[in-house]
Amino acid sequence: MAAKRYATATGFSLPLSRPARSARHVARETALAGSGVIWLTVRMSLRRFTRLTNAFSKKLENLKAALGLHFCWYNFCRIHQTLRVTPAMEAGIAGHIWTLEELVGLLEIEKAKRAA
Repeated sequence: MAAKRYATATGFSLPLSRPARSARHVARETALAGSGVIWLTVRMSLRRFTRLTNAFSKKLENLKAALGLHFCWYNFCRIHQTLRVTPAMEAGIAGHIWTLEELVGLLEIEKAKRAA
């Protein structure tokens, strides 16, 4: 692609085409695109991110707990269509699909540890 250059009143020419992108710039765009997919998944799955009035968290602690629970469910309990297993099983972290009872059991164990 030819870059067009136009002279200004001072005599300098300005390129009108975009410069070539560096590898670091492309990598940053790719990372942002991935985080955009994650954000869309969270917005579509958690009602508290769709509107300000639905399931609004009054405390930051409640929001953190809801996000943690969502990400655990998403990675350990939910079977993904393209993988046909959970992401945790695909990564080799889990050996089976977790039930919600197992997930809640972990929360109860953590709560008991904090109380002791």
